[in-house]
Formats: sequence, structure tokens, C-alpha cells
Amino acid sequence: MNDFPKTDTFQDCSGKKITFEYDIFEMPGLYTLNAREVTKKDYGRFFRVYAPNLSDALMNIRVKIRQEINTRYFSDKTEPFDQMNFDYFRGNISSEEGTNEPCLIVDGKKMTFDDFKMLISAHPEFQIEVKFIEG
Repeated sequence: MNDFPKTDTFQDCSGKKITFEYDIFEMPGLYTLNAREVTKKDYGRFFRVYAPNLSDALMNIRVKIRQEINTRYFSDKTEPFDQMNFDYFRGNISSEEGTNEPCLIVDGKKMTFDDFKMLISAHPEFQIEVKFIEG
């Protein structure tokens, strides 16, 4: 594990470089690998994978990170959560620094529940599906 990287840097679709720091947890026959975005913001993206060996865990988390940082669920041309690119979005549940109020991290941006309220208020009579999926 001495040669295992402590961090990895990836480039997103806009050319921005994003660094993630790894945490490894070993149990008999199973590795858990967490990746936390290194950022000066009070929040960041987080990913988790499980695998029977560390090399598979690293490969799987790298694939997961690349897919997510290169998918933009919301357009960057308007307000952060004004225009959806798809009919769904995915992010991480987090909390605001200081207040511990829950928020979502989508496209690397903090979506407050006021933002979420504005988003769903524009979709009356639509259905919504909520899934809680680990890291």
C-alpha cells in the first residue's frame, strides 16, 4: 500500500483540474475506498467504492469520478440550478459549514433546499423519485 496514491487529479469537461484525496479502509476480504474532493470551499464531492482488492477499488473509483465530473446536470450559462440538461440529476448529501443545514452538492456546487424548492416549483404535477445510494 506504500505505492498507493494519496491523491489523484482529474480534468473535467471544461478543462478544470479537480483533485481527490483517498482514504482506504480494509476489512477481511473487502476494501472500502473513499475519494474526497480537495477544495477551499466548505463542501466538495465525495465518492465511495467497495472491492475485494485495492487495485479494483482504485480502478472503479477512478471510473466513477471521471463519469461524474464530466456530466453536467445543470447548464453553466444561467443561475446554477436554473436550467437542467437532463430530466434527472445526481449529487451528494452534505451540510452547510457552521449551520449544519442539509444541502446537496451537484456539479460541484452547493444546492440549498431553497434552490431545490425553486427547482421543483417549476415542475408542478410532475412526479419525483428520490433514491439514497451510498457514495
